Amino acid sequence: MSQLIHLKQRIKSITVIKKITHAMRLISMSSHSKLKKHVESLHAYKQHLLPILCALEQSTQPEESISTKSKKTAYIIIGSEKGLCGNFNNLLFTYIEKTLSPSKLSPATVITVGKRATEFMRKKDLKLYKMYNKFTQSKIESIAEHLYQDVLNLKKDHQEIICLFNFPRTFFLQEPLQEIVFPVTNYECSTTITNLDEYHWPQDSKEVSQAIFNNLIKIHILRLLSQSMMAEQSARFISMDSSTQNAENLLKSMQLLYNKLRQAKITKELAELSSSF
Repeated sequence: MSQLIHLKQRIKSITVIKKITHAMRLISMSSHSKLKKHVESLHAYKQHLLPILCALEQSTQPEESISTKSKKTAYIIIGSEKGLCGNFNNLLFTYIEKTLSPSKLSPATVITVGKRATEFMRKKDLKLYKMYNKFTQSKIESIAEHLYQDVLNLKKDHQEIICLFNFPRTFFLQEPLQEIVFPVTNYECSTTITNLDEYHWPQDSKEVSQAIFNNLIKIHILRLLSQSMMAEQSARFISMDSSTQNAENLLKSMQLLYNKLRQAKITKELAELSSSF
């Protein structure tokens, strides 16, 4: 009897866990779809600004394209805020350990985004420049704005600002990458440059070029954060989908065992009753 009660309690707890993992799977898929549309809109906005910037650069060149003389490097490491996303963080941390030696990280300026990234870098006894531990989908834009201000402050005495994050190569494949945030030298100007006669602004063309260039840096940072969040939601969906399937298989086997034990107990009681008569 005690074995049946114990099995029934386990079946009930696994059923609750299955409902939770299924709900998290649906939330991850919904968040991934929203982020994908957001990244696509950012890309379209960037493609609209690039021809204008390229046309302005025919006469003026933004100051950010000129690299500084300093040899200092800054790293922006984007991890996840929460767990339950498989080996999403382990992929990035293994890539960092293979790519960045302690001799590179020690003199560098490090900014972490996400609680997991902060915990990983603290284990290396590094002094962090900034930490953004509330990395959620609702706070992507505010964190991007803070990172943009950090880039503006660091670009004065840093030669490079590099971002390390997980890139969603496909929905089922996340790949750790590093992209240069500053200096941005490859604008990928198309052959068709926008005619500036169609636009009118009271400011000087150099100021307009500077403002557009800064806006592109901000869009680039926001796109990196959104792509990292997309990869995290994909990894979480895969992890929760696997957990849901495992819970369902475990429930089937436990329910079968429960039915067998229950039937054996009923058969035993019937045999005892018939023998007494």
